[in-house]
Amino acid sequence: MRFPEEQFNRLKQSLDCVDFVYQVDGFNVEGYYLKPKAKPGRKLPVVIYNRGGNGDFGYVVFGKKLDIHAEIASQGFIVIGSQYRGASKHIDNNGFDEFGGADVNDVVALVDIIKQIPDADSENIAMMGWSRGSMQSYLAAKRLANIKALIAVAGVSDVQQALADRPAMEHVYKKRVADFTNNRQHAQDQRSVAKWAHELPANMPVLLLHGDQDERVNVAHSTRLAEILESLEHPHKLVIYPGDNHGLTKHRQEMMNEVVSWLQTYLQ
Repeated sequence: MRFPEEQFNRLKQSLDCVDFVYQVDGFNVEGYYLKPKAKPGRKLPVVIYNRGGNGDFGYVVFGKKLDIHAEIASQGFIVIGSQYRGASKHIDNNGFDEFGGADVNDVVALVDIIKQIPDADSENIAMMGWSRGSMQSYLAAKRLANIKALIAVAGVSDVQQALADRPAMEHVYKKRVADFTNNRQHAQDQRSVAKWAHELPANMPVLLLHGDQDERVNVAHSTRLAEILESLEHPHKLVIYPGDNHGLTKHRQEMMNEVVSWLQTYLQ
């Protein structure tokens, strides 16, 4: 059993988990947030978590919310995320996931949702993305001047290189990105922070976490981006976990320690 009853009951007593549906570009999109129950007498900092996957693959089910999301929320943060358009099987007019296209609007729109959450400090927001979610984070942060910090785990920074490393992903781009065959270079560059890292908010520190045996996203995506950020004198930190995979399963606690420390440093 992945979550013992004792752990579930502890989280149930300490956290609120709220699912909601919001409208973006005329579509109905699912979202969720986890929030500490106790009213602290002050506004709580917020982490926008951007999931990986595409379409309904990677959909954040309840069990996933009890993992990293709950662990971050238990440290005194509100954690909010979008399922992205095109991911839901049980709501109408859900739209279509463009894998870093108009679906990024679903992430940006969470900022307005945050303003409606009790105890949320809408001026104290960070972003965290895993895999494809890192791409979402970079694209959204480029449009939002008030993101205080960003965390990218196993993130893609150069789509052209990602496709060269993992050709099987091309079918995802062909399915998701409009006219990808004829618009290939532009679509790749648009989704590749390595091409426009200079457009990220200059005062937004970036934490890069990656396993050097990642079989889905080569660790070079993070090491190369770190070099680019260094050349731009952009605040950042790179942590490579030796022998670890895309899920960082061998260094999970070390990874979480880095994440929480980064958030506490820049949001509190």
